[in-house]
Amino acid sequence: MKIVRLLLLIAVAALLFSCHGKKTEEVGVQPLAKQTTLQADGVMGKVKLIIEKKYMRIPTTDSVALYAIHYQYFNENGWILKDVITNDANDTIFNTHVTYNAQGIMVKRETCDSTHSITEHTDFQIDKNGYRIKETTYKGDSLATEITYKNDAAGNVLEMSVQTTNLCILKYTYDGPFYGLPTRIDQCGHDGRMFMYITMDYNDRGQLVNRRAFSASGAEVESSHSQYAENGALMKQTHELMLQSLQKRDLCTFENHDKHGNWLKQKMLRQGELHYIIERTIEYY
Repeated sequence: MKIVRLLLLIAVAALLFSCHGKKTEEVGVQPLAKQTTLQADGVMGKVKLIIEKKYMRIPTTDSVALYAIHYQYFNENGWILKDVITNDANDTIFNTHVTYNAQGIMVKRETCDSTHSITEHTDFQIDKNGYRIKETTYKGDSLATEITYKNDAAGNVLEMSVQTTNLCILKYTYDGPFYGLPTRIDQCGHDGRMFMYITMDYNDRGQLVNRRAFSASGAEVESSHSQYAENGALMKQTHELMLQSLQKRDLCTFENHDKHGNWLKQKMLRQGELHYIIERTIEYY
């Protein structure tokens, strides 16, 4: 279970890292540190609102039922403004609001529950160049996670120190054909020893194709593979866990792409059986 938790930590850190940077225009392959929320999520075009309806499979049947609705609001530069999750009756479960400073850099994120009480908030600290150097997350009044960053002169993250109940250090390597896209992340404990590493491969557009996680001994424990159309539209993803304590294989297919190349329907199969369906509506500026 320790490895599973660490894999989840990597996923969370990757999401946090995707919001690390300043406003940029959509030109060519952007370094990860400068990608907007939409770019990091692989969404194309000037998107104003994304609505996702998630349908979960009902156990022992072949039917699905609406489980939740996800609303994401973006500004004209591609940065997330608000994130709302509702239940099947469209009652708000969580409402997350993001605050930016006058330079358009994220400085705060607050999540409220159905009673409008703040359940979690994150403060982002930036340096004089606008690059994130620290973020602190509280659940209620208790410190949950503290992350500090070491960046290069262009804002690319070289190292992240993630402090939860334990300290985890992520070290980034950039040696691929695209500037600012990491090709390897070493995950180390508080003693500095590497116990897991992740490798990433990209296509000619700079889109992530392969993501593979290995233990310190070199044994593969997790892998993901993405397939894209010639216009960059996401078509298929596979994800596999290969732990002794947990093994699973997920297959996601993406359909009904709009004129921008963004998918409008996703189906996910787990171990060959339908697990969920997402129907997406996208509103553009």
